Amino acid sequence: MGSFFKKDLLIVWRDRKETIFSLIMPFVLIAILSFAMPGMIENPAANLEMNIAVVDKEEEENGLREFHESLQKKDLPEEAAASLKENSEGLAPKSILMSMLRNDDMQEWLSVTEVDEETAQQQLKEEEVDAVFTIPENFTYDSLNNMLLDEGDGAAISIIANNTSMHVDILEEMVDSLFHTMNLQSAVGHELGENANAFFEAEQVFPEGGSERLSGNKPLTAFQYFTPAMGIIFALFVSLTIVTKAAKEKRELVFERILLSNNNPLYYLSGKITSTFCFVFIQLTLLIGLCHVVFQLFPDRSLQFWLGIVVFVFLLAFFTAAMSALFTSIVFQMKSSDSALFLFTVVITAIGTVGGSFVPIYVLPDWLQSIGRETPNGFMLFTFIEWIQNDVPADLMAAIVKMMAYSVLLIGLGTWIFPARRKRA
Repeated sequence: MGSFFKKDLLIVWRDRKETIFSLIMPFVLIAILSFAMPGMIENPAANLEMNIAVVDKEEEENGLREFHESLQKKDLPEEAAASLKENSEGLAPKSILMSMLRNDDMQEWLSVTEVDEETAQQQLKEEEVDAVFTIPENFTYDSLNNMLLDEGDGAAISIIANNTSMHVDILEEMVDSLFHTMNLQSAVGHELGENANAFFEAEQVFPEGGSERLSGNKPLTAFQYFTPAMGIIFALFVSLTIVTKAAKEKRELVFERILLSNNNPLYYLSGKITSTFCFVFIQLTLLIGLCHVVFQLFPDRSLQFWLGIVVFVFLLAFFTAAMSALFTSIVFQMKSSDSALFLFTVVITAIGTVGGSFVPIYVLPDWLQSIGRETPNGFMLFTFIEWIQNDVPADLMAAIVKMMAYSVLLIGLGTWIFPARRKRA
């Protein structure tokens, strides 16, 4: 088996341009992407800046007065009517809504301009604002009537945008969350009865802008994200390089000559596995080491952390070797090697995209992120990032179990479908 391992290493090294490219290109892309997109990794909130135009058709004082007058017309105990009147002033929906939008923390990423309806529509058409936010007439009366008296259908805020976007989704989520909280507050107030006043007088807490870091989590830099992201995808492409060499050997009847020499066919496959493992292990070690020296990737980290990095490199190299085993077996089973190579390229590109190698996975839709986490490369990237931020051994053990299972499965499948001697006789 050693001779096959040596043969495959020499074949890879013979194409020095491709070998150097696979070693240098990841570093170049890491530098470009990290300098070009630092905000998408280090400060995602900075990319959420949005402008909205508010069209206010409501006179809140008139709405409150109308609601108070309606209480007097109802057959309510004097004490209950007085309590509802006092509570309505604390639950004035327009004031609460505008206070949230103009909160100091929100102003860091949300720009709010009050304009008339015609101006708002013009700004939306010219894309000067992301959305138009309309507060309708009778908004205060209808909202209070529904929240405090459970009468009527309530009131709705109108949000108009040219296109569905993350900005609009965030705006809608903010409004939904606010009114859900207000409705819950009203319902709890009803249950509290005479103690409701203290509840309604509690200070309103609004969502804050910016980002929040959980205790113990270390901040993640763009270089720390793109180093494993690029390392993983280029490692997977090494398996494609190895199987391309195997396809060439198939065309040149190298495998048939190996069989005629009375060697075990699995020695050939083992050579592909071991050479892929060694090349990827060296590639990732050099890449992480170079990025650490040049970009100060992981300063002042413990020995445990670096041992974890070595484990991740080993797992990724072993998984890539397992992929090369399966790909090589498929190439020898398919009549058209070119079709197989095209299929492998599509597969690697697809899992690389949803796994967060080509674009930060945080910008992908939630359903794609869920899929990406289940791919081996996406799982490795997520776990690698968690290790960078938390340095928790339990995460490392989970990665070992899952990636070893993936790798053993692929090697077993590749060995099972690899052509046996009797099929070539």
